Amino acid sequence: MTGDVYQDVITIGGVTTQGQVAFGGITQASFPPGQPFQPDGISGLAGMAFQPLSGFGATNWYNQYVIDYNWYDGFSLCLNTINGDHGGALSLGIDYSHDSRFKFTALVEEEWWNIQLNDVKLGGKSLGLTNWDYNNEGVIVDSGTTLLILPNLIMKTMTTAFQAMCSANNLVGVCGVKPGKSIFDGYCFSMTTAQINAFPILTFNIPGWGDVNWEPSYYLWQGAGVPGLYCLGIQALAPGSGTGVIIGDVLMQKYHLFFDRNNNQIGMADKTTCPAI
Repeated sequence: MTGDVYQDVITIGGVTTQGQVAFGGITQASFPPGQPFQPDGISGLAGMAFQPLSGFGATNWYNQYVIDYNWYDGFSLCLNTINGDHGGALSLGIDYSHDSRFKFTALVEEEWWNIQLNDVKLGGKSLGLTNWDYNNEGVIVDSGTTLLILPNLIMKTMTTAFQAMCSANNLVGVCGVKPGKSIFDGYCFSMTTAQINAFPILTFNIPGWGDVNWEPSYYLWQGAGVPGLYCLGIQALAPGSGTGVIIGDVLMQKYHLFFDRNNNQIGMADKTTCPAI
């Protein structure tokens, strides 16, 4: 990609920055066929991570609001409303750092929102991998990623754990399917509520948060855009991508997450703590 760096003010929620924000504009890009940086209709990304990610040394746009209006250096996301409808809430400048309803985990690096992952369980049983396996390439919380993304080793181990459950549960798309045609291969399947609930609870153990559970209704998603047709919202990393675990929207949507730049931590609370819209 090549492009220019521009400066302009930003208005969000009726409030305009006093200082100007730097942002990049792509003028030319070359990617493999069918793999554009962003599909048509998307203007760009408003990143809220840390300065080392910027190719031209810029801080993120929210930092200008912190400087101009002395807002608290933190923001929170509720990716869906409490009743599960489409939509969400982005809260800027609200300080939840002393809110007893939140649990906090420390950042391990200021680049992406990098955290530590202790263990992954399916149906309450650990995958049995090491701390190094989970963390050597980093673990990030990223609303710019739709799915839960896993390195190949973790994905293969998880796939084996799902398949081992076939003796007790006939998991749709997992059990009795032809090789290369399973839910792990990107295929989607019609499922009833009972068939979805037959899948195990996914658990991440994270310092400060403890065991964080996701029911199968979160990691099985209607990604094909057809009601009742469910795909696996967990995907292996592309070869050579060089990144680790990415906790994306399918998991983030269950909780109210507070990204606390002021204290280098991420808070997690029940969706009932989300601000009214």
